[in-house]
Amino acid sequence: MSDRPRGLGRALARHAALTAVALVLVSGVTMLGIWRYANDEAHRSAEQVSTEIAETVIVALARYEYAPADDEHRRRVMRTLDPYLDSGLVDRVKIWRLDGEVATIVVSDERRIEGETRPVDHELARRLDAGEAVTYRVPLDDEHRFETSRADELVEVFIGFEDALDRPMRLELYVPVDIGGTVRQVAGSLVPLVLGALLLLAAVTLPLTVALARRMHRDAERRQELLRYGLAASDQERRDLARRLHDGVIQDLAGAGLLLDTVTADEPARPTLQRVRGLIAANVRHLRSMLTELTPAGPLPADAAALMHRLAAELGSEQLPISTDAPPGLTLDDDTATLLFRAVRELLRNAVRHSGATHLGVRVRADDADLTATVTDDGAGFDPAQARAAGHIGLAMVEQALVDDGGSLALESSPAGTRAVVRLPVRGAAWPPSATG
Repeated sequence: MSDRPRGLGRALARHAALTAVALVLVSGVTMLGIWRYANDEAHRSAEQVSTEIAETVIVALARYEYAPADDEHRRRVMRTLDPYLDSGLVDRVKIWRLDGEVATIVVSDERRIEGETRPVDHELARRLDAGEAVTYRVPLDDEHRFETSRADELVEVFIGFEDALDRPMRLELYVPVDIGGTVRQVAGSLVPLVLGALLLLAAVTLPLTVALARRMHRDAERRQELLRYGLAASDQERRDLARRLHDGVIQDLAGAGLLLDTVTADEPARPTLQRVRGLIAANVRHLRSMLTELTPAGPLPADAAALMHRLAAELGSEQLPISTDAPPGLTLDDDTATLLFRAVRELLRNAVRHSGATHLGVRVRADDADLTATVTDDGAGFDPAQARAAGHIGLAMVEQALVDDGGSLALESSPAGTRAVVRLPVRGAAWPPSATG
């Protein structure tokens, strides 16, 4: 599979994932809004029903005295309320009498709670005295122990009145509500419209996502080509420099050394000539070693082990040996071999020049997804963040080329040494099972 279909597939997957997340979030917010609407609507409906009932029964209830409430008195009160209980408009009735700071249930269709008391709720009293009908969800407490089984289906409504002796009284009605039914009804009509609009928006923006993904892929390809060109140009510059050194400076220095051998001098000048010949010879050796470093000899091998051995031979020395560990039989395609060679070479060059190490190591491994090369040294270490900020061009170009190819470069360093891990995606590579060890 080429990079372009893979990149387009990732963009489509992200588009689908974002659409799914948006659907879930919007559905959740919509359902929360519907539930709040249904809850508010239930309270409004309960308040309306209770107010209509109160307008009918309050006049009759206000004619009675509720202290004490004998059986005959209770039967007369309940005859006023029974039609609403029997019809299902009201599920439970409680009539409270206020005596100072205590409220007492004097009449209820649930006789077991008659006579129970609780402290007066002054906030509730203020609202009721102002003529307001006050609605609450049914609390899950002992006072409401006979209503808790249907707490989600009831709303309690308080309405204030005065009895025949002008004492403050409270009529508490438990009105059935169907919040779940309201939620289902509203959600059934609203949620499909909202989700349909989101899906339509996702469909409309899909071509934009595809176009953007293709443009980003083209930009990434151009950037990668520029980096490859930069790396290739760097290699070409090294070759040109090596050729000029070999054909010019080294030949001239070697010739100068030969000419010095033919020069005869007085005894006092002979040591000076010998030192000059020694300096020329040392510089020729140094320049020839630079030629080896500047110009890789011949095409790169496809075998990973041979590739690492070649780097070790080019950059290592008796004073700073480079050990390699790569599974035999691990073969790489040309692009992967070239990028791996350049990345590891840049890391080894930096270590040889700057680390002060006594040993370097390169370890190559591969699995189904990634090819990794780990370069280690026992040098003095450095700060990777400062090194990147300093703008090391070779390392920066290699790192960007790795990233654009789907790979990465990770640097870890301490006073005990440095560890650099090059990661590349596996493409066109073949390896034995031992390559993953």
